[in-house]
Parts: sequence; C-alpha cells; structure tokens
Amino acid sequence: RRFRRLLRRPINTPVLHVHGELDRSMSAASARGSEKFVTGNYQFALLNGVGHFPQEESPAEFTQLLLNWLRAK
Repeated sequence: RRFRRLLRRPINTPVLHVHGELDRSMSAASARGSEKFVTGNYQFALLNGVGHFPQEESPAEFTQLLLNWLRAK
C-alpha cells in the first residue's frame, strides 16, 4: 500500500527521458505517457534506431544528449 501511495506522487524535479525507438519492452507511445507523472521540467528524447539500452547502443548520441541537457540546467 505504501509503495502504491508513493507512486501516485508526482516527481517534482527536472527529468530527461531518453527512449529508444526500437525498444520492445515499452513502446514510445507508452513512454511518452510518463510525462503525466512529472510536475518538474520534462524533456522526452526518442533515439532512432536504438532499442531498450540507448546508453549502450548509441553511447555517443546518448552522452551528447545528456551533456546538452545538463548544461541547460
């Protein structure tokens, strides 16, 4: 019960959500729905040609995306 109650509380912190276009665990459409759980600044990035592990499958693109996001904070 406590865990479910905590899940209902929105995240009030900046979020960079990186998702792989070819992710078979969660569709991009479902991933985009995560924004409703965040009240802080939310940015969604879809990496083309990448699956469930974007940091491993496209490390240079992932790193550049992350660094740009961090610099903007």
